[in-house]
Amino acid sequence: MEYTIDTATIAAHEMYVYETSEKADEKEMDYPFDGIWFSMYDVCKLYHDGIIEDVEKEEFEEAKQFLKDTQSLTHDYQEKVFEF
Repeated sequence: MEYTIDTATIAAHEMYVYETSEKADEKEMDYPFDGIWFSMYDVCKLYHDGIIEDVEKEEFEEAKQFLKDTQSLTHDYQEKVFEF
């Protein structure tokens, strides 16, 4: 699926990984989608590292793919190397 910022934001808000994140896009920021993206990245990294356990493997895989699919929509994280 090819995303726009609007469709990616809607999709992210429907994911469990977003629900367990800090929801940084709800704060005032220049690039709200960057907040969504990196909040979800943090949750995935914490799950991968075994720090949190309330994410199902399927939810993690869905979020990880979403992050890869939408990385190009970010402002500050286009070159971010995945640590998981």
